[in-house]
Amino acid sequence: MAARSEDVQGGGSRNKLDRNRVVEAAMHLADREGRGAVTMRRVGQELGVEAMSLYRHVANKSDLLDVGNEPNFFFKG
Repeated sequence: MAARSEDVQGGGSRNKLDRNRVVEAAMHLADREGRGAVTMRRVGQELGVEAMSLYRHVANKSDLLDVGNEPNFFFKG
């Protein structure tokens, strides 16, 4: 999937939405509230965007959780 980014909440370049930010938000949500709390809607709320905008970066919820479970995900650049 090609990398895309878009502004989150009308912010500048530091608030770009991309695949890594989406997955990180999902993993932080799962850490706080458990994997069952991770939905596209909730991840969108965490990032201040509509859930549908997440599908530009991940295929679906399973893809989102699979990527987050890859070894060393948080160490990737």
